[in-house]
Amino acid sequence: MSLREEQKRKRRAKVMASMKAFLARNSFEDLTMDKIASASRLSVGTLYNYFGGKEALTIAFCHDQMAESFEAARRLVESPPESAERAYGELLSVYMRGFASLDRALINFIIRIAIENQLEGRSRPGFQLHAFSQVREITLKLKQRGSLPESAQEDSISFILFGLCTDLLFQYSLCGDVGIDTQIERLEKCINLIYNGLGAGESLAGPHPGKLTPAE
Repeated sequence: MSLREEQKRKRRAKVMASMKAFLARNSFEDLTMDKIASASRLSVGTLYNYFGGKEALTIAFCHDQMAESFEAARRLVESPPESAERAYGELLSVYMRGFASLDRALINFIIRIAIENQLEGRSRPGFQLHAFSQVREITLKLKQRGSLPESAQEDSISFILFGLCTDLLFQYSLCGDVGIDTQIERLEKCINLIYNGLGAGESLAGPHPGKLTPAE
């Protein structure tokens, strides 16, 4: 690694640490590029050169904070439970608990970015693509094992389950009196419905998956 690359790596790590410390004391709504630049002892211009703006900085921060969750998910994908229902439940719970460690306003911000990107045809943030690919990979393994029928389409299943998690996390971000355990229980109920072929279950084998509403 060159000296310049090492300097860049250290500055990035310092910015991420400053942002984490800031959010431990303040709400995400109070976060500005000026405040993070000051906490990182960088000029605002330098911070913009590194991240481009608050949106890109927030996405980078979320990616870093979700690193442990993605690693736990990777281990699960490599050796999933025999039951497809249990495999999906455990995998998606890892993501949801990882996000629940973040400020609720930050979660809300990230989900809104994802929705806007989808509506405008832009690509998802990297950490979302990472999660989507892991759901797709575990689906392929479950099909190969015989835990899912060959007719099940991995893209359709991934789309439905990813949307389900997004809906539940969005509700969580808006409702201060709703805990993540409650949302995970709702997640498990929805997976049970899908797994047993109820509600939107038939769409798992079709090319046009429908939107599944989280169970009450």
